[in-house]
Amino acid sequence: MATAWESGATHPDWHTIKWKPSAEKRDALITAVQADTSVLARSPHVAHRWQTRGNRLVALGYPDIAAGDAYKATLLCVKSLEYLTSPSLIRRNQDTHQLAYRTLLHALKHLHCDHDALVYCREAQNAYPRNRVFKKSLKHLERHKIKTELGFVARKPFFPWTAPQHLCRQPQILELAREEFEANLADESRGFTAACELSKTPLARSAARGEKRKSRFRDAEDAETPDLSKIREDSYGVYAAKDVQAGELLLLDHTVIGYASGAEETINHCANCYADTPHPLYAGCCDAVFCSGTCENLSLNEYHKVMCGKDLSWLRKGDHLQWLLFRCLAMVVQADVHPLDHPLVARLTARSSARPEPFSFIECIVKPLRMLDTFGADFFQPQYDTSVLVTLQTRISTNYWNCGVYKRNQRIRECSGVNPLYSFFNHSCQANGEWNSNNSTTIVVTALEDIKKGEEITIAYVAVHGRDRKR
Repeated sequence: MATAWESGATHPDWHTIKWKPSAEKRDALITAVQADTSVLARSPHVAHRWQTRGNRLVALGYPDIAAGDAYKATLLCVKSLEYLTSPSLIRRNQDTHQLAYRTLLHALKHLHCDHDALVYCREAQNAYPRNRVFKKSLKHLERHKIKTELGFVARKPFFPWTAPQHLCRQPQILELAREEFEANLADESRGFTAACELSKTPLARSAARGEKRKSRFRDAEDAETPDLSKIREDSYGVYAAKDVQAGELLLLDHTVIGYASGAEETINHCANCYADTPHPLYAGCCDAVFCSGTCENLSLNEYHKVMCGKDLSWLRKGDHLQWLLFRCLAMVVQADVHPLDHPLVARLTARSSARPEPFSFIECIVKPLRMLDTFGADFFQPQYDTSVLVTLQTRISTNYWNCGVYKRNQRIRECSGVNPLYSFFNHSCQANGEWNSNNSTTIVVTALEDIKKGEEITIAYVAVHGRDRKR
């Protein structure tokens, strides 16, 4: 947020806030937010700075980000009480704590998160029973009939302070993906070559088939520092690198961001891909087992070290997006990189819609921070800003796949994941390729018909041959 904001890059969440600041007021608020962000980058554990920035972000129309800032301020104030001894410093800390609660409740009000607001208003009232604002707010919330636990927020395509390299697939990421496609299923000793390759999908090709394909991502392959106003929106697709026959295996795509509900009841399921393991490989550090050396290497090298031995009982079973985010955060913490710079995240499609969506403060703000704390990461650092975590969750929800596994017409397992190569396949109702998860988070793509070299390989995201699938 300390960098220059791109005017017109995105619209604030005026779906939830009914008034707009004047142009002069807006510019002053942006300047103040930039100053707060610069200070927080140097001293991220200053509670009143988080509270002040959150208050200004509410005024600018970003209540979801403001709620995250206010919540961080409350955490810092509670932590400060453990070592403060001076009465004046304690009073100042209590004043900041109360202001942080007020900012949080203000943001939750604009997000229509009445259930979350009631929870934290009670918490604030218990901490400061003499505060009339909390007493009045609590009385209003308890009298108000809460129909749902969810509020709503308009997801932005990107925030105006987002760094340019996080707005588009960078050349090095695209080159890495091309190399992965070339290496997939290739074996020189046996004369096997890759069946797929990555290439741009010209819009003219879609028009020639009479299909109106919406561009999926901004492309900055030809620009080191893209101009946000001139970034082209090109799509990418997967093409046949050779002539393939119907039924031929096209791709085997492993992932570290996956989850399968119902696998917990299975004895010796793979800790990485959740497949059944008749001949398990045991990890030396804990009781985790793996189905193959590939899964074992992926797990240990990508995420397992930071989550090994951690208590995960607070994570709700069956919540696929929560577990996918958990794996993704473990991956970026172990790699010690910015979440949006990790190669698996940087290649994912960004959302272009700004329609209002359900929002839960607990699920979208509190739990991701608790995940980072579980991994031992300092979530007050700039790379774990609330806007970054919100963007990460949006990337996951846009790109994850889901597949039900049935036995005798009964669903016995539900698998989901974010795979590094699968995300490049485009959808078609007349697909020439078919994907299958084989009761795990590993994607297998096969040809439904003969495909000539250079022809685009498409898959159907939903309702393929009676199976319950979606992306």
